[in-house]
Amino acid sequence: MDEAVRNWDDSKPPWKEKKTPTKAISCFSPDQFHNLDFNSYNPNEQAVLNEVRAARELKSIKNAKAAAEVEEEKNLAHAKSTGQTSECGCCFEEFPLNRMVHCNGDIVHWFCRGCMRSQTETTIGLSKHELTCMSMDGCLGGFSLAQKNIFLDRKLRTALERIEQESALRMAGIENLETCPFCPYAAECPPVEIDKEFRCINPDCGKVCCRLCRKETHIPKTCAEAAEDDGLDARHALEEAMSAALIRKCNKCQNPYMKLDGCNKIYCTRCNTMQCYVCRQTIQNYSHFNDVSRGGKQGRCPLFDSTEKRHEQELQRAEEEARRKVAEDHPNVMSNITSYGKDSPVTIIRPYLASTLNSLFFPKSI
Repeated sequence: MDEAVRNWDDSKPPWKEKKTPTKAISCFSPDQFHNLDFNSYNPNEQAVLNEVRAARELKSIKNAKAAAEVEEEKNLAHAKSTGQTSECGCCFEEFPLNRMVHCNGDIVHWFCRGCMRSQTETTIGLSKHELTCMSMDGCLGGFSLAQKNIFLDRKLRTALERIEQESALRMAGIENLETCPFCPYAAECPPVEIDKEFRCINPDCGKVCCRLCRKETHIPKTCAEAAEDDGLDARHALEEAMSAALIRKCNKCQNPYMKLDGCNKIYCTRCNTMQCYVCRQTIQNYSHFNDVSRGGKQGRCPLFDSTEKRHEQELQRAEEEARRKVAEDHPNVMSNITSYGKDSPVTIIRPYLASTLNSLFFPKSI
């Protein structure tokens, strides 16, 4: 609604306005909303109130963005009328001078903030920290701190400072200088044969790492032993995710089960609960499925399909998602974990799930 009001067109109104406005409840007004006691409302009402708060926050952000765009248009129009514009030396678009930065070379060259931020990101990607003029006429100028502050945000500034610090330390040639792999902190340490650990005393970090593999410490294990353990942990997480994709649980008694064949209407032999094997929801009858002759409708869960094919598809999806998550936690060991391919899912995970599978029951398909 907020978007519709913002883009209102009297010739094509999105709705017909009421003749008499609805009386507002003052406690829900924007200036009183923060005084509400959410604990006095039930969970459903709290969810609605949270949606209202989120919608108002989003509206505030959009309004601020729209106001900023209007202000920029006014600023550009004023700059043009007073001759205070210039062409960006990189993208060649026209900008107001008060929205641009310039180098400190003998001949001043002007650039827009967007191009300067892009140039900074490229410089950081090359592990460099010196920002030089982008002019094509051979200008050797750079940018003053005041000019940098115009277009650098906190993230870019921190990255540049870290690269500059690392460069200065390398040039200093300090013997046995070690840097923390997780933050810019550096310190002189005894030879690695004497102490294999680096202890960061940066209060924002404080991690202890191995100086040989530059990962979090694994002493007294060797780097090779730690890498092997990571590989086992990664495989364990992968197999857990795959088994969870195949093994269902009764929604009532939580007993695990797996279907071998038959239809997808499952009957728990322990508590008599009926479930759909496809979506795992508790059901009452055949109307949940796509069999029209039994009260169902087209487009619903299939009553019959290939159990083996379904298992293979679920296994593949679970493996892909688990590999993505494991790769974030163990990026250096994923290449050593072989893909399971298209073998039978039950056969693949049976060695790993031997004890679990023995406790499974195979329910009736009715």
